Amino acid sequence: MKICIILDCLDVDQFTGIPMCAYNLTKNILEIDNKNEYYLLHSKNTQLDIYKHANEIILPLNYSREIRYSIQIPFFLRKYNFDVVFTPEHFPPLFMQKKTLLIIHDLSPLIYPDTRQYPLISKLKHKYLFGFLLKIFTKKIITVSMNTKNDLIRYLNISGEKITVIYNGLNEPFIAYRNDISLEKTIPKFNLPKHFLLCVATLEPRKNILMIIEAYHKLKKMGFEQKLVLVGKKGWKYNNIHTKIKQLGLENEVVFTGYVSDRDLSVIYHIADVFIYPSLYEGFGFPPLEAMACGCPVITSDSSSLPEVVGNAAIKINPRDINELTDAIEKLLVDPNLRDIMIIKGIKQAQKFRWNETAKEYIKIFNAFGDT
Repeated sequence: MKICIILDCLDVDQFTGIPMCAYNLTKNILEIDNKNEYYLLHSKNTQLDIYKHANEIILPLNYSREIRYSIQIPFFLRKYNFDVVFTPEHFPPLFMQKKTLLIIHDLSPLIYPDTRQYPLISKLKHKYLFGFLLKIFTKKIITVSMNTKNDLIRYLNISGEKITVIYNGLNEPFIAYRNDISLEKTIPKFNLPKHFLLCVATLEPRKNILMIIEAYHKLKKMGFEQKLVLVGKKGWKYNNIHTKIKQLGLENEVVFTGYVSDRDLSVIYHIADVFIYPSLYEGFGFPPLEAMACGCPVITSDSSSLPEVVGNAAIKINPRDINELTDAIEKLLVDPNLRDIMIIKGIKQAQKFRWNETAKEYIKIFNAFGDT
């Protein structure tokens, strides 16, 4: 079969979230599947390695995203007789409904529109058009968690029969982590303290960073000496985080690293005392899984997709309850036995998520398209 994968999301400088997912999924599909013929469509030359192993199609981005997916891409695709059109991000190309498969990672623009800076057109599209587009212009929908599948059914009235859940995998640097990785470069590179609490997230309201800072302030008043390390790029309203830190007098206690590569991040996870991730809403949630794979005990939210990802291998708290978060951190800091138990459980849980196994499930769905 001829399969087209639309990869506009990879035409960026740094991979996090959806681009990271799209890259690893495509890479593993190409490594495993030697029967189907793959075409990778995107907007500019980036020299990524995956394009060497498939037919690369560069269709320049001359229009807005909405026009590109509504007119430019569908018009272009009609020149080819593709059996499957697959896009690993939310928006389906129009008029290709008999062939289109896409991934829905989450419905945050619809469910939590005020926790991230979404363009007005994106909010309107999700509120008034998204459900219609998914019903009419897709043959199959993949979600990365059961929670997202349930959200599609609940909020957009999508038939459950049209949705298949396939969990994401874990990126190679976290799988391949070993204790003998050198720390000499990573620690001074990011000015890391000897003991610290860690959060890895875009600095925006949905990630609930302000509650982390408030809980951390309570712990400092209780006498704990750990610093707080925040890894992630600046997001919407990130200045509120700096304002809160200044209000609480924590300017010398919080370390900001900015964006960190997976290789360095695996080291940071491993040397952290506790990983904290009380996100308000996730479609999947890579950071808790990464932390567990690297031997760091995890505290995360008991809502959205996160309980699916962490299983019983993390302490789960109400992301609206600062006392629950504070108590959970304190328990892991004062109880070495609990810490060891959670580390062992976490490593075992992380082993369940592998991109090669995820890729095999997608290939099965691609092949099923050819049978219908």
